[in-house]
Amino acid sequence: MAQREGIGVVTSGSVERTASGYRVSLRAVDAFTGKELVSAKEDVASKDGALTAAGKLAARVRTALGDATPEASQLKDAETFSAGSLDAAHAYALGMASIEEGKTDEAIRNFLEAVKIRPADGRAWSGLAVVEQNRGRNAEAERTSRRRSPTSIG
Repeated sequence: MAQREGIGVVTSGSVERTASGYRVSLRAVDAFTGKELVSAKEDVASKDGALTAAGKLAARVRTALGDATPEASQLKDAETFSAGSLDAAHAYALGMASIEEGKTDEAIRNFLEAVKIRPADGRAWSGLAVVEQNRGRNAEAERTSRRRSPTSIG
């Protein structure tokens, strides 16, 4: 499928439970040759540590694929999202998937779950505002966008 779509590299990742916590793995494969370009993994003690580990591994993969952005800058950017709760990140991701599937009510429930877990989650508040805007509820979208913390990026 990647070849048909003109995508040269396919990445995959996983988070799995281990006896001592979690193992986060990332891998990049050349879509045309099947050759593994990079593989990295990191073990962490907690679920929330998995987000930080994913950011670190993503920086390694980006560098291996030719991204010239210094790794320190990549890690700083990754902290914006990775510093939060894994459960909040999961709820946010479900909200985004629901939007793509046209499941507005489900998206709202997921975004509300994300902000319940992490009230300063700017991305989830923005997701809620977008849903309301798309529903033609401009005043509610405006109220929702003001609820998010002005100091929070997500």
